[in-house]
Amino acid sequence: MRKSAHKLARANLDPSTADMQRTLRQFIELLHACGFKDQYIQHALCSASRKGRKVSGNAAAKSRVPHNAGHLLTLWFQTPALLDSKGYPRPLPLTGNTHSLESLAASIAGAESAVPVVRYLRRVKGIRETRAGWVPTSRKLLVDRDPAAAAWHGFHSIAGLLKTIDHNVKTRTSANRRFESRVFSGPISIAQKKQINRVARELGDEFLSRLDRVMRSTEETGLRTKGTCRVGVGAYFYETIA
Repeated sequence: MRKSAHKLARANLDPSTADMQRTLRQFIELLHACGFKDQYIQHALCSASRKGRKVSGNAAAKSRVPHNAGHLLTLWFQTPALLDSKGYPRPLPLTGNTHSLESLAASIAGAESAVPVVRYLRRVKGIRETRAGWVPTSRKLLVDRDPAAAAWHGFHSIAGLLKTIDHNVKTRTSANRRFESRVFSGPISIAQKKQINRVARELGDEFLSRLDRVMRSTEETGLRTKGTCRVGVGAYFYETIA
């Protein structure tokens, strides 16, 4: 099981497939570390694969359009020239050379990708039309309005978490470890679960909004060293068996 995973990872694969192989290998290694036997892992993977075939794939999920659409909202909410006197995003026209949705999208994704990004925002209701122009529907882009993008979002969230766990396990110096932490409750009632979920949403939104501003200010400095990278931080609530 492990050998085949490593062989596939070394194959000449496109980046998205290679990333999937790395993620799958890391997950299998974690299952082995937890004491699960090969036959149980193989059975679970085969069963999940059979069920997965019933879900039709969507090539749009592999594109950067949803990511660029989310980045557009970040710029809209954090660029002073695009805010009104109260600090809210001011209405923008769809087209125009400056201060339009297409020009904003072009600054992120390039002119050839600007129209698909704006079209995507309209399709998933990330923006709405008013008399003064188009405004954001929300600070966040809801991926549940696009099942394909939601699946891609889920994959990258899982892949990112596994990469961080793998990095921290192999890193001996605490200063070089990546941030990764969680809190976990004992048995609680359904009513208490709903309360914690509500608090987690409020605190998580506040935390991620602050961090988003820090990321945005870092982008604006335009610092370049020997290389560049992208970073992500996620927060989520989950439930397990009591």
